[in-house]
Amino acid sequence: MKKFYLNYKEVPSNPTIEFADKILEKAKGATEVESKGGGSTIDTGKYIAYKLKIPHTAIPTTAGTGSEATKYAVFVKDGKKFSLEDDKLIPDKYILNPSLVISLPVEQTIASGLDALSQSIESFWSPLSTSESRDYSKKAVHLITANLPSSVRNPKNEYSRMGMLEAANYSGKAINITRTSICHALSYPLTAKREIPHGIACAMFLPFFMRYFNMPDKTISKISHLLSELGVKRERLTDEDISEALESERSKNTPKPIKRELLSKLI
Repeated sequence: MKKFYLNYKEVPSNPTIEFADKILEKAKGATEVESKGGGSTIDTGKYIAYKLKIPHTAIPTTAGTGSEATKYAVFVKDGKKFSLEDDKLIPDKYILNPSLVISLPVEQTIASGLDALSQSIESFWSPLSTSESRDYSKKAVHLITANLPSSVRNPKNEYSRMGMLEAANYSGKAINITRTSICHALSYPLTAKREIPHGIACAMFLPFFMRYFNMPDKTISKISHLLSELGVKRERLTDEDISEALESERSKNTPKPIKRELLSKLI
């Protein structure tokens, strides 16, 4: 057995597909791949395993994407984010180890945790949601509201870190069923062009769309309070941001239509 090891030090945030192809060349001849890192690292490991048709073990060092449980791999091509989707991209095994997350800086703790939150809530309102996906979403949101603030205040608290790893995993299982939605569509240009961390770029729009989709006021208040506590403020969109978001299939994965006039309120 020849294992190919891939870790977060080798993979940039938001890797390009060209980068993934370069790593693929290095991995040729391997009979197994192990990826240890955040979503970008695990997604690159998925790509390698998929292309080489070899087993993949994913070990997350961030608690956000739930990539270790999803059938998606996100890359950048021609300056825009896109997702590969195939059940064969799901890693064969994953390991959730909170000791690998305690050194995560505060900003990354917040950004990754809010990515999991966005995935969970977007999955919940998706017209593709099922009783199973909504159960995953509810579990994830409960764990995030209970453990993200404490992970920020006390980074070495392994109990909170494990709670966030489990939340991210649930959020990944939820979007495996439903895909993500409009908040992710809006986040892509903000991350690619303004370098706003992905999870923050998603979460800043949650209260707006939770109101538009008539979610309970109590839930909206709880999420708004969490975002305020974490210092998340909504960025203004441009016409170009809106156009790019509306081109994404994720902007159509909503319980009510999303029109340009609505998004213009975010300019």
